[in-house]
Amino acid sequence: MCINSCIGFTGPFAELDICPYCGEFRYEPDEESTSSQKKAKASKPRKQFCTIPIGPQLQALCMDYRKTYTEHILKELDENEGIKISPYEDFFDGSEYLKKVLNGDVGDGDVFLVLSIDGAQLYRYKKSECWIYIWVILDHSPDTRYKKHAVLPDSFIFPGLYHLSALQKEGLHIWNADTDEIFLCYPHLALVTADGPAMAMLSRIHCRFYCPIIGRHKPGHAQYYPAPGCDHDDVDLQDLLHSMDSNEASARYLKNLLRVNRLATGIVKPSIFSLFAADIMHLFSLNSPDLMIPLWRGKFDCEKTDNLLQGNTWKEHGKAVASCTPYMPGSFDQKINSGYKAWEFLLYFYGLGPCLFFGVLPDKYWEHYCKSVRALNESNILFTKFSDEFESLYVQRRTDRIHFVRPSIHTPSHIPFETIRVGPGAIYSQWTMERTIGNLGEEIKQHANPYANISQRGVRRSIPDLIPAEAPVHGSREFDNGYIFLAATDTAAREVTALEAQAIRQYYLTAGDPQSESWIPKVVRWARVKLPNGQIARSRWKEDVMALNSIRISRNVKILLDGKEHIAEVHFYLLLKVGLDVHPIAVASFYGLPDKELLRRSHQTYYTVQHHCDADVRAFSVDKIDSVVMMAPDLQYVSVFKGREADGTERNRWFKMQKPGLKVSRGQLY
Repeated sequence: MCINSCIGFTGPFAELDICPYCGEFRYEPDEESTSSQKKAKASKPRKQFCTIPIGPQLQALCMDYRKTYTEHILKELDENEGIKISPYEDFFDGSEYLKKVLNGDVGDGDVFLVLSIDGAQLYRYKKSECWIYIWVILDHSPDTRYKKHAVLPDSFIFPGLYHLSALQKEGLHIWNADTDEIFLCYPHLALVTADGPAMAMLSRIHCRFYCPIIGRHKPGHAQYYPAPGCDHDDVDLQDLLHSMDSNEASARYLKNLLRVNRLATGIVKPSIFSLFAADIMHLFSLNSPDLMIPLWRGKFDCEKTDNLLQGNTWKEHGKAVASCTPYMPGSFDQKINSGYKAWEFLLYFYGLGPCLFFGVLPDKYWEHYCKSVRALNESNILFTKFSDEFESLYVQRRTDRIHFVRPSIHTPSHIPFETIRVGPGAIYSQWTMERTIGNLGEEIKQHANPYANISQRGVRRSIPDLIPAEAPVHGSREFDNGYIFLAATDTAAREVTALEAQAIRQYYLTAGDPQSESWIPKVVRWARVKLPNGQIARSRWKEDVMALNSIRISRNVKILLDGKEHIAEVHFYLLLKVGLDVHPIAVASFYGLPDKELLRRSHQTYYTVQHHCDADVRAFSVDKIDSVVMMAPDLQYVSVFKGREADGTERNRWFKMQKPGLKVSRGQLY
């Protein structure tokens, strides 16, 4: 490769002896030879790069998940006359994959890959200096495919794709150690993912879905936007999306490749890829907030009269955001000021926002914003409604506002249809790529030669390693349903409060083993429970003794009882002997019912309730706990009264936030 890492002397550069970018020689010169002999006798490259081919890495892996999952999906379709009933959980739920299976284009031993690429900034204050790409193996189950040891790095993109092309043509022999059989595997390139700048380099088109929407521009300006205006007819986005399919888009793309007209076709240059997917990480975590918040604050390039947040409103809003930090469970991963901007924006904009923007934004803007939050959580047709209403609410057919309609307004409308086509966006988002870049950057030890160093880190990553089974935590108690009791525990059985005792007696009664009304139980309390989704639910017993500024409260849980959702504050956990069986249960105080009108207006995103602590104490089995949630003081509820005298319902009021993307860890659509 070039001594300055400009290119690899492979593919179209294989016969070159001088780098076409910097002019450096490919080989070390022979000092003893004359200048005319140097080129002929030179044989030692000045710099070499490592290849990390995907084939040998696949041969070292065991992957049975896809086959089992596909059999489950095909059985469901067969039982329901070809209609999918269950949620979209993975890429293999998508119509693109299932069509290939039903057409006989997929073998049992085949592997499906996602290529993800991004620019890497190895130094804090420099621009991205190199591109890194990885392979994500979809044949791994979702709970393992995104972990560090399962993400496979590669080197230069040309030899990597050349190698993949050869495997797709000739097949790859793999030995199955379980059955002692050798089978032939044909790798499939399922999807190509990247952020906006990288996708522009890969796709060479105006929209990664290559939809037929016509861009608009301001008079006399060259920039086009997916907005109303200009001299084109209005577009019914709903009809456009329903009439569009991937086969039609691919056919139109191939046809337009013959037309070298960027304005007519949207194609800048031809691309070797046609399997692009949405990047919901940057789209929702950065691009959408980066549009909406400056619009609200009047910091966007717009008229001064377009400012929605006047005076000190924004400073007060910032204080409200900061005050939520101690109530945010540690399992939510990051604090609001952690420096992980994408995740912070996701927590802030889609988690805290529905409550904290209530009474701050005018009602019609707040309700429109909540529609986008609900759409993200449900991935439904609300995306299209949000896009249409954005144009009428913000743009208002004003030519000077066309630039408000960024791609982040149009692109979400494709998400529901992409979910049907290739599965939920979390499966192929850029979170994995960004985390891998962070990991590799942290592992660089020799900063004088970072490129060679990061290349060696990639080589080490590609070497299979035996992952030891996770040892049980000392002092824990695991149950068959995936719930694990964790210390601390009482050193002796202790009495509980009267309300807690009543709740335990009621549990005995429901279980068919009634106890005397005068019986006061003594129990050994447990402080924590690890849930099947990986979260750790804590308890009031231990958290109440800690200072608020040194805690991340994790004792509030969402539970499912009799088909209904409840929020409860756990007092403690215990092992209760009922007859000959031991029942793992929790004792908790239940929150009240949510404000139905605000829940309706916010499209089910602003969940605000009253909580009077021990007014409603119950005992229930821990397997009813669905997840850990945040419950923070709701100081915005007073805006409901709009100058009227409050009626007391604003006191002891809390609002709920769930961890974004939690469902994907359980293999569910989010």
